Amino acid sequence: MRTSLFAFILSILFLSISIENGYTARGRKFIITYEENAQIAYDNGFAKGVMREGTGAVKLWNRTLIENDSPGVGGMSNKGIFTEPVFGKRMIKKVLYIEDPRCDETDLILYVFDDPQRKHPLTITVNGNKTSLLKKIMWGCARFPVDPSWLKKGNNEIILSCPEAEDAESGWTVLIARADEYKAGGWDLETMDLSFEHFSCAGIAAMLGHKNIKKYPKNIGDYSLISTNGGKNWSVKGKGLHPSSLEATPHESQGSINKFTFEEGGVVGEYSVRLNIRQYCSEGILVSSVIDLWSEPDKNDLLVPLTFVDKLHMTFKGTEPSGTGITWQIRAGVTMNPLKTGDWTEWITLASGAEATVEPEGRVDLPPTNWDP
Repeated sequence: MRTSLFAFILSILFLSISIENGYTARGRKFIITYEENAQIAYDNGFAKGVMREGTGAVKLWNRTLIENDSPGVGGMSNKGIFTEPVFGKRMIKKVLYIEDPRCDETDLILYVFDDPQRKHPLTITVNGNKTSLLKKIMWGCARFPVDPSWLKKGNNEIILSCPEAEDAESGWTVLIARADEYKAGGWDLETMDLSFEHFSCAGIAAMLGHKNIKKYPKNIGDYSLISTNGGKNWSVKGKGLHPSSLEATPHESQGSINKFTFEEGGVVGEYSVRLNIRQYCSEGILVSSVIDLWSEPDKNDLLVPLTFVDKLHMTFKGTEPSGTGITWQIRAGVTMNPLKTGDWTEWITLASGAEATVEPEGRVDLPPTNWDP
């Protein structure tokens, strides 16, 4: 026995789907009408890059988060230093790449430690444009609006400084996403790279087959830089080091979280500095739930009878604002699990445009099954 299942993939702002399916089963002929609007597909199917809009509709997601620290940040780390003091001539720089800077508004997101007694503002420089922040907007996270015109296509430089502060206690503290936390945060192992620079006696350990050699994701740490001379020079090394701690050694008495006051070469990681841009995603995907074309109306049979689809009539409806487009696709499978790629065909494009009516011709060759008669 082989079932016929269909699902739809759509890049859309609004849609409704209706299917009229004529088929024969047990010598009888039935006409099945199936309708599904975008929000039903959103709730029961699969979605990426889209969000709810009004009643029955979805639209492209209207926010873009520019960041590279999320897999490694979790507030605290028991693997070593995870904070960066900003004060005096100690400044930090974050480099974020933006493909398309066009947007309605932009927020700078900083993960910092709270200090209600803070007296000195944090100076924020975005591509040479300066502003300042004194109070956080929410605990642990400072959200600060910046002028969208300051952004540019390509690499954007964000510099944080607090020159009025004389020491770390009176300055600001920014979180570091340690590279050795990225794996636990879901980083793809295929992007991992071995690094020996920040492991004591790493060369000897490697020769002896030591199992504790640290693994870091490729390029993590390259987009966060530190300056200790007021911005005259910048380096990816030396992050997380208090200037007075250069000769310090680990202090076990301080507990597991902050027991390291010094890490040779500094912390390998990225500063938790992000940009939240209000702009529509360039593409969104909405996939319906699985539609079983052999499902007889008002029946709940344990065994589904052999069925032949005589005709499949599909109607798609959506809206296309200026500069956007919709693509309508289907695929077929032999199981109710669309995640089993071996049981489903590739996507087939049926039409494009705001509305389409399609009656597919010919047959769809379904994947083989080991339970086929």
